[in-house]
Amino acid sequence: MSHVALRSLALLLALAAVPAGSSPPQPAAAPETAEAVLGRYSPAVVGRLKEDRIVMLHPGETDGVPESFVQALVIFAQPRRRTLRLLSQTARQTEFRPELRQVETLEWNDTTALDEHRMAIMFVQINYRLRTHFDFQRGRIWWELDPSFENDLEHVEGFWQLYELGSAETLGRFGTRVQVGAALPGWLQDYATRKNVPQTMEHVRHWVDSGGTYRP
Repeated sequence: MSHVALRSLALLLALAAVPAGSSPPQPAAAPETAEAVLGRYSPAVVGRLKEDRIVMLHPGETDGVPESFVQALVIFAQPRRRTLRLLSQTARQTEFRPELRQVETLEWNDTTALDEHRMAIMFVQINYRLRTHFDFQRGRIWWELDPSFENDLEHVEGFWQLYELGSAETLGRFGTRVQVGAALPGWLQDYATRKNVPQTMEHVRHWVDSGGTYRP
C-alpha cells in the first residue's frame, strides 16, 4: 500500500474512533439565552452555580451532552465578547494550567488553531496536538486531537458554549472527554478527568475574570 494510501487509511480510522461530530453537541433551538439554558437545570444546580460561580455537573444534569463528558457550568465576570477572545487565545493556556509546559501554535486564524501541547504530570511527559475551532457569532469553541500527529493521548475532545448573562457577565457551558490510552499509567485517566477538571475550571475562571493577568 502506498504512503499516501496509508495516511488516508489512518485518517479514516482516526475519524471513525471519534463519535459522530467531534464538535460539541449542538445547542438547543432558540431562544438560546443564558436564562433559557439555566431553565433546563434544576434549582439546586442553578443555586450552586450562583453561589460558587462554578458547578461541576453530575450524570443526569448533562442537558443533552453524552454522560462520558466531564461537564461544568461557569459564570465569568466578563462580557461574552471579551470571554470569547480570551478563550480563543489557545497558546495562553500555560498561564492558567500549570501542568502544561509549552503550547506551540502551528496554525491560527479566525476559525481554527492547531497547537502542540507538551505536558508533564508526575514525571510523565505527554505530547499531543489539538485542533480548536471558533464560531464567534454563535459563541462556540470546540476542539479535538489532530489525527495526523502521533499523539500520546488516545482521544481528546471538548467545547465551550458561551451565553450573554446581562451586559457584564457570561455563562459558560464546558465539556470534555479524554481517554489516555493503554500506553500511559492507569491513574492518569482519573487525573485527566474527574480530578483535574474542577481545578482547571477555577483557574480559567479567575484568568478570564482578571482579563488574563491571573496566575495560579
